[in-house]
Amino acid sequence: MRTKVKLQMNILILLLALMLVFTSFSPVNAASAGRQVKITACEAVKITLSGVNSNGVATKYSFTKKASDCSAIKIPSRYWKGNLTVTAYYYVSSEYPTYKGQVVTPNIPSEASSEYYSVIVTAPKTTDWIYWRARTWVLDNVAYNQSSRHDGYRQDCSGFVSFAWQLVKPGTSPAGLLAYANKISFSKLQKGDVLVNPSAHAMIFIKWVDKSAGTFIAYQEEYEKTGTRERTMTLNTSKGTVTQGTYTYPGTYIAIRKK
Repeated sequence: MRTKVKLQMNILILLLALMLVFTSFSPVNAASAGRQVKITACEAVKITLSGVNSNGVATKYSFTKKASDCSAIKIPSRYWKGNLTVTAYYYVSSEYPTYKGQVVTPNIPSEASSEYYSVIVTAPKTTDWIYWRARTWVLDNVAYNQSSRHDGYRQDCSGFVSFAWQLVKPGTSPAGLLAYANKISFSKLQKGDVLVNPSAHAMIFIKWVDKSAGTFIAYQEEYEKTGTRERTMTLNTSKGTVTQGTYTYPGTYIAIRKK
């Protein structure tokens, strides 16, 4: 009888000890569990996730989707915690069907939950599409050649702008761009706008380097030996003249924005 009571007491003590262990460690285990995520990325065709999983191990995961799919896509059986890098890729052209576009870095809670953590990549703006398309010609260093085509567009200054603006192939002339645009003041220039001398040349404005000094970055088709380049230029806003180093482009320029 005494042996039986002693055994029961030992079992009770063991159970109490186990309860203390689980009480002490369950919050830690829960904190290390992380969360599953669901991704919304309108117009993207591929998504890559890069971060730390529930075991603290760096990991990556990618999946493809239809550009038209704007629903929240759940990523089951994969748990993340801390900073997660979500990169969205887009169909920019036939040569760049998965162009690296937008990147968001949400901080995923460590606390365990059955609910999916929502990550939203906002749909690209018109200025994003213009910049990405223009950037591909810079990356390819498309040669200046009015008799040739790249992506179906004439390889000259206005053909380049026509491609970036997604106008009708093979592209229009510098003067022809005016039909697709509104004139804006130089002070309102932003990424994707165009500086054009209707009788001669056009270039895509990217950003100001020093707005007060008139210096800015532009993409343009130049001539046979240089092709499509990124250049730092200076705009004289009172005269409408553009210079690159010691060279001043002929004529005067106006600023236009795609309708």
